[in-house]
Amino acid sequence: MFSGISRAQVYSEQLIKEYHINQKSTVEVHNKYGKVHVVSWDKDSVKFEIDLRISASDNKKLNKLKNNITFDFTSTNYYII
Repeated sequence: MFSGISRAQVYSEQLIKEYHINQKSTVEVHNKYGKVHVVSWDKDSVKFEIDLRISASDNKKLNKLKNNITFDFTSTNYYII
């Protein structure tokens, strides 16, 4: 017998960043969670499209997970990290 049904809490966010690059530019990606898909194109830029989706059993756990995920971008003339 179940005394109550708990619903999972879900958070989603999309982040898009685009940077101009040249032929000597280096792009470096460090990813701890999830998947990375790299698609080449004939443009003088690099574009990051991040789809973040978090689910947890309650709001407290969801907020803790959300606060521990960061996206940091560093851009110079020759590097994007």
